[in-house]
Amino acid sequence: MSIDEVLGSARTPMGADLAAGLDTLSYDQKITFVPYARVVLPYDGYVFWVRTSLLSRGALLNAMQLNEVQLNELGDGEVSLESFEVPGSLHYSSESVQEEATNQTRNRVVFSSQLPVVDLNEINNGILYIATFDGPELGDIQGLAGTTQIKFAFSTRGSYYKQTNLWHYVGHAVYPTMASQIVDDPLFFQALEPIVSNSLPIWLSLNQFRPDWPVPVPLPRITFYPSFLVPDNLEPPYISVHIDYEDTESHQEMPVLGADSSSSQLMQDNVRLVLYGCNNKVAQDIYYALLQHSLDTQLWGVCNMPAIQDEKEGQSEFNTLAQKKRIVFEASYSQEAVRDLARQLITSCIPTVIVGDEILQTP
Repeated sequence: MSIDEVLGSARTPMGADLAAGLDTLSYDQKITFVPYARVVLPYDGYVFWVRTSLLSRGALLNAMQLNEVQLNELGDGEVSLESFEVPGSLHYSSESVQEEATNQTRNRVVFSSQLPVVDLNEINNGILYIATFDGPELGDIQGLAGTTQIKFAFSTRGSYYKQTNLWHYVGHAVYPTMASQIVDDPLFFQALEPIVSNSLPIWLSLNQFRPDWPVPVPLPRITFYPSFLVPDNLEPPYISVHIDYEDTESHQEMPVLGADSSSSQLMQDNVRLVLYGCNNKVAQDIYYALLQHSLDTQLWGVCNMPAIQDEKEGQSEFNTLAQKKRIVFEASYSQEAVRDLARQLITSCIPTVIVGDEILQTP
């Protein structure tokens, strides 16, 4: 039995009529969705979406969390991911945007589908399905000339009415400034260096910091994530690390230049840690462990008197508050020390990429 027959037998009369109208409007159009895996650079938390067909099985599993799985470790969570086609009707509009540092065209996509494409409420989704649209087509007839290929994903699902059996998705095509984060060529990772220029690698290294301290200072197993890059719908506890571009400054007028043209400066960051799902004791344990980390590693120094602060974040539907706390550190550090730390993480966290029968270890 075909998909159309299955859908037709399961639809309400209204849903069947709407599906027939959608088929007529779209001229039986089908959009192909290709799976991309979320790959997080272990040294600065930057997120890339890599076509799953380029990744080894172990690398696909490693992509699901930040520094939580050993290199090429396999497990029960391993799944086989393939591209799939979805019948539906696609519309998109284009807008030219002029900003200080970029002029770009943004394409807004609306896709009405007879099948569910993506669950935006899925917990900790490490897979993203990205579609490619080559321009208007009518069956096998060539569409308009001069159309540009766009890649897109969805950020919104419109109001869903079960009896209609139609799904409406809205999203934007990949912005030109984001094109470097969508990877279709594994060679891209071979020359990849740490991206951030602040102290973020220091804070992310705490995910692997498990010293045998002679003093009773526990470090809870709570993962640190870069701000704006926390996995989708992640449930607490976790910690977000935010360093705004205005919060990084130099305490050294000129950088020290090495023989190989490397440079280093004494810097200071205003680092905001946001804790979700932590009670007072856990927050204090994290706070004291951070101070001990500064003392033990000498990677960074504390320039202020941090305090654990409670924030109010509510949801009116449930009349309750999230367990949200904040700790702000003014941290001093040497750029060279941060780069050395990132290099150590690169050495211990090397992803494996398969190109045909050839195995590449990158970077």
